Amino acid sequence: MKKILCLLVAFSASFVLKAQLTGEIKGKVLDSKTKEALVGVTVFVTNGEKLIADFTNINGDFTLKPLNPGTYLVTVRYTGYDTVKMVNVNVSADRATYVGNVNLEFGSRFLKTAVVNGNLIVDPENPSAIPITKKEIENMPDQSISGILRNTSLGVVVSDDGDEIYFRGSRNGESVFYVDGVKMRDNETHIPNGAIGNVVVYSGGVPAKYGDFTGGVVVIETNSYFSWLNEKRSREN
Repeated sequence: MKKILCLLVAFSASFVLKAQLTGEIKGKVLDSKTKEALVGVTVFVTNGEKLIADFTNINGDFTLKPLNPGTYLVTVRYTGYDTVKMVNVNVSADRATYVGNVNLEFGSRFLKTAVVNGNLIVDPENPSAIPITKKEIENMPDQSISGILRNTSLGVVVSDDGDEIYFRGSRNGESVFYVDGVKMRDNETHIPNGAIGNVVVYSGGVPAKYGDFTGGVVVIETNSYFSWLNEKRSREN
C-alpha cells in the first residue's frame, strides 16, 4: 500500500511539473486597412505531431496553448484574406508570448501568403520579465548561467568567478532558480552550456506564483526533442 501511495505521489508531481513546462502564444488579428478586429480567424501551429488551433473572438484575440517550449511557425488564415505565416516565434515555459497585432490584407484576385518574423512585444502581464532566447544565448561569449545573467540582466551583479549572484542589492542565495519547473535554491545549477534552452529573468516585480523573494527568479528551460523539432520545422517553412 505504501509503495502504491508513493507511486501516486510521484505521478501527481510529474503531472504538475509537466503542466508547468508549457507556454502559450497570444495575439490579435486586424484588417490591415480598417484596423477592425476580425472574428473567427483560424490561427494554428503544430506541436510535435499535434495541431493546436484557435479562432479569434469578437475582439480579434487568440490564444494557442498548451505549447512545449521552442520555436514555432504560426499560421493565420481567413477566407478572402491573404494568409500570414509568422516564423521564429519563441515560446517559453510557464509564460505567454505576445506577437501583438497581426494585420491581414483583403485578398486581391490572386491570394498570396506573406511570411513575416514573429516580432514579440513586451508581456503586459509581466513587464519586468526579461526573456532570453536560445538564439540569443548562442551568440553570447559566455553561455553559462552566470554569463547569461551578467550580459543581459539589469539590476543583477555576478561575481568574477560566477559563484555569487546578487539581485538589486539582495544577498547571495536569496534568489530562486527553476530548472524545467523544479525549484532550486542553489544558484549553481550544474547545467552544461549546450543544454540551456531559454531563460527568463525576473529581477523585480516577481509574479505571485513564484512566491515572495527579496532577490530575483531565474526560470531555465533545457533543450528538448520538441524544441528541436519545432525549430527545424520553423526553418523549413
